Amino acid sequence: YQKALNDYGETHSTASVKKHHTYMRACLREAIAEGIIHRDPTFGAVVKGKKDPKNEEVKYLDFEEVKKLTKVIMENLQPRYISRYIILFALATGARFSEILGLTWDCVNFEEKTVTINKTWDYHYKQTFDNTKNYASKRTITIDEHTLSILKDLKLKQTELALKTGLRNEHNLVFVNSKFELVTNNAVNKTLRMLCKKAKIKEITCHSLRHTHASMLLYKGVNIKYVSRRLGHKDIV
Repeated sequence: YQKALNDYGETHSTASVKKHHTYMRACLREAIAEGIIHRDPTFGAVVKGKKDPKNEEVKYLDFEEVKKLTKVIMENLQPRYISRYIILFALATGARFSEILGLTWDCVNFEEKTVTINKTWDYHYKQTFDNTKNYASKRTITIDEHTLSILKDLKLKQTELALKTGLRNEHNLVFVNSKFELVTNNAVNKTLRMLCKKAKIKEITCHSLRHTHASMLLYKGVNIKYVSRRLGHKDIV
C-alpha cells in the first residue's frame, strides 16, 4: 500500500495524494468490515507528493468573474441542465460537491431561508447517502433570495415533470436532471469549463467554486470564524 501511495505521489501533489489515500482507506476499511481482509494496510501510511501544488491564483474567481459566469448561466437555466444549478448553488454556499449531491428537499427551508447540510452522496463507491466529512460539516446556513428563488422554481418544475412523465425522485434529491438522475463530478466540471470559456474568464473546477465562495465572503469583510463554520471546516485553516 505504501508503495502504491509513493508511486502516485511521484506525479501528484501532497494534497492529491491525501485525497487518494482517503478514498482508498475508506474502501479497504469496508473490506475489513465485510471480513474480506483482516488487517488495515493503510495504518501508519506516510502521505506525501512530489509535485508542486497548482497555482493558487487559478483556484478561485474574483467578484467580476463571478458576475460574468452567473450571467452566462442564467441565460439558459433549465432542469435538464442541472449542472448549471449545481454551479450556482456552489457559488452561493461554498458546499462540497458530495454535500450538494446529497441535499434533499426536506433540508431546504424556504421560510427561514436556510439549507441544512447533514449528509453527503457517496458518488465514488456506494452510490447512496453517506456521512459528512466531519462533525463540523453538519450545519445550517443561510441562502440569498436569488438562490432561494432558483430553488423554488426548480422544485416546481420537478413536480410538474413528475406529473407529466410518471418518473419519481426516489431519494427526494434537489439536484437531479430531467430523468431524476444525478450527474457526475466530471460532467459538472465539463459544463463549468464550457461556461467559463463562454464568459471569457479563467477556467476552474467545481471544487474551486468553494474557494470562490470563501474568497468573496472574506473580500466583503466577513469574520473568518463565520466563514469557516459556513464551509463546514473542522478547524480555521
